[in-house]
Amino acid sequence: MKNIHFILFLSIGLLLAPSCNSSKQPANTTEQSSTTANASKLLSVAAFAQQLANTPNAVLIDLRTPEEITETGKIENASNLDFNSPNFEAELAKLDKTKPTMVYCARGGRSGKAAQKMLEMGFTNISDLDGGMMAWQGNNMPTNK
Repeated sequence: MKNIHFILFLSIGLLLAPSCNSSKQPANTTEQSSTTANASKLLSVAAFAQQLANTPNAVLIDLRTPEEITETGKIENASNLDFNSPNFEAELAKLDKTKPTMVYCARGGRSGKAAQKMLEMGFTNISDLDGGMMAWQGNNMPTNK
């Protein structure tokens, strides 16, 4: 009786194993291409700094208010495009959508929303600083006041 249960259990396991394996493969492939084609890159401070240093033609955008920038400074060569401004989308539309674009805000909320909006507008290469200026300064990275 034990042999019958073992054989039955083994048979069911062998029947299910290929179907589980084959169903996972396409899902992973689809997910990877979807992420690559339709997402911005959320980068750590170190990765963001490295990409900024290695991408001389990058457009760097500080999405905070002018008051926030006055208080804490900004990353060198960053342009200010206030996410809360009524003409924010119109100003985004003026940018070259094919250039690498790097965004940050105070903590990462506005930059995540801005990156999503930029994807919808057709930007193709967006990097977002994970943790924003708080993380940048928390890692003792340089700022301009």
